[in-house]
Amino acid sequence: MDDIFGLSASEQLSDERAEELIERFAKEVVERNLTAPVIFLLESSKPFTFLGSQALVFLSPIVQSIFEFKSYNDIRLMLENRENVEKLIQKIEAMDVEFREKLKRGEYEYDKEEKGGFLRWLLGRKSKKG
Repeated sequence: MDDIFGLSASEQLSDERAEELIERFAKEVVERNLTAPVIFLLESSKPFTFLGSQALVFLSPIVQSIFEFKSYNDIRLMLENRENVEKLIQKIEAMDVEFREKLKRGEYEYDKEEKGGFLRWLLGRKSKKG
C-alpha cells in the first residue's frame, strides 16, 4: 500500500540498482576530490542511516517540489541499508586510489566546466556549457 507520497512501506531497492547508484555516486565524489569529507560524513552517520533515510522521506515533498530529482527515492532506499553505506565507502576508497594513480600517470583529464557541479549531477541536470 502506497502512502500519500507514493512510497511503499515494503519497498526495496534491487541489488543491481543499488550497485549502479553506488558506482555513480562514488565516481562523482572521487572526480570532485570530495573523498575525505564524504567518507567522514558516511562513517560518522552509519549508526543513523535508517533515521537519515526517514528524514529524506519527511523532506521528500519539499525537495521534489523545488528540484527535479529523478533518483530521490532510490537514493533514500540505498542509504536506508547500512550494508549499502559500507559498500559505498569501500567503492569510494577503491576508486580514489585508482583515480590518483591515473592522474599521476597522466592518463586522466578532467574538465570541471564540462562535468558541471556535484549538486547539478545529484539533481540530474546537465552542465550549462553548450
